[in-house]
Amino acid sequence: MKDFFHGWRRKAGVVTLVMACVVTTLWIRSWSTWDSIHFRPSQLKQLRIDSNCGTCSCAYQWVVEGSLADFDMIEWESCPSFYGHVGVLPEVRRSHRWSTVFAATGDSVILDVPYLFVAVTLTLLSAYLILWKPRKRV
Repeated sequence: MKDFFHGWRRKAGVVTLVMACVVTTLWIRSWSTWDSIHFRPSQLKQLRIDSNCGTCSCAYQWVVEGSLADFDMIEWESCPSFYGHVGVLPEVRRSHRWSTVFAATGDSVILDVPYLFVAVTLTLLSAYLILWKPRKRV
């Protein structure tokens, strides 16, 4: 077992496999629970991360002065998913669960990424790092 973790590739492969497991857990949770984290670095800017229906939506928004005066610096909301929250903006729809949506409006930038896409990519990367035998040097 000591020989298995010799070298950086296998260690990195195990780390990416753990990351894939965490993303898969978030993907499963997103089907039953809507989570939203708001971070406001200044009075005029807001970073919002939503998790719902198998996707993670990140939005960076510029707001008019005073409209976020009642928000805390960091705020986390969570509720059952059936309340109808579908990402950052309702008009941004996903036609396929594997598609990634990038949208920029006048006051916000939105990136919508499916958890399953990230989990499968990390799993394949970890399989490559763990199982692929390095070539012998001549």
